Amino acid sequence: MKRTEFAIMLILASSVLLIAGMQTGEVANANFLPPDYLAIHSPNSKEVYATTSIPLKIIAYREVSNPEIVSIAYRLDKNPNVTLTDLHKSLGKRLLAQSQFWAETVLNNLSEGNHTLKAYSTDAHGEHMDTFVDFVIDTSYTSPDPIASPSPSTEPTPTPPEGSSHSIPAIVVIGPVIPIAVGLGLLVYFKKRKH
Repeated sequence: MKRTEFAIMLILASSVLLIAGMQTGEVANANFLPPDYLAIHSPNSKEVYATTSIPLKIIAYREVSNPEIVSIAYRLDKNPNVTLTDLHKSLGKRLLAQSQFWAETVLNNLSEGNHTLKAYSTDAHGEHMDTFVDFVIDTSYTSPDPIASPSPSTEPTPTPPEGSSHSIPAIVVIGPVIPIAVGLGLLVYFKKRKH
């Protein structure tokens, strides 16, 4: 009977560790998710485009608990700000605790030369985020690969800022599972040996 009790105690203790680990993972989730940030997915920074029309895609990444983004705007060089009116929202595929707000359009009739694109977002509480990219329009440029300019994807893919991590350590979840499996194995073994 003592072996059976040992196996049951091992299973119960491991179950408590598993539940505690999951709770700790949820609490510590903020340490693994990147902070809220704004990204310009197109045009790409420091890229040369051989066309005068390029796609513009701006994405704001927000933790679900933070206020929603209510506007996204851009400024090309020294021109006035332009607010993008068709704002989309989705829950990220890889970053489950982050919402994504994005807007896209096409920048037409761009002049040859260097350009700076600044993007801005505002949330429901009036907080702002901003970012920028520099790119070049050179219609005589020949790209080394057959696609001269990227086309925007239909689903945004999160790209966390450099140096951030967004995964919960596997040991928090997997660690307690092993003793549970061992405990169940011992329980079955002891029950069969008894008969």
